[in-house]
Amino acid sequence: MISECGSEAGRLARDLTEMQGKFSESEAMLKSIKDSHFAKVSKLEVQIGELERDLGKTASSLLKEKKARKTKYSKVRQLQR
Repeated sequence: MISECGSEAGRLARDLTEMQGKFSESEAMLKSIKDSHFAKVSKLEVQIGELERDLGKTASSLLKEKKARKTKYSKVRQLQR
């Protein structure tokens, strides 16, 4: 009976060691995935910032163009009178 318990304990110890190895591999894969996602998120945040800046420039240009058209329209109306 003692030898059976010893065999079972040895088998459980090997299983535990194997599981710890798999757990370590899983942790390493998870860290790699997290690092990859972090890099992608950072890159996307930079692109979003650039797009927001470009949108601001576009909106500013559009407002300037509208103001210029309004001024020209006013001058045309003045000349027509």
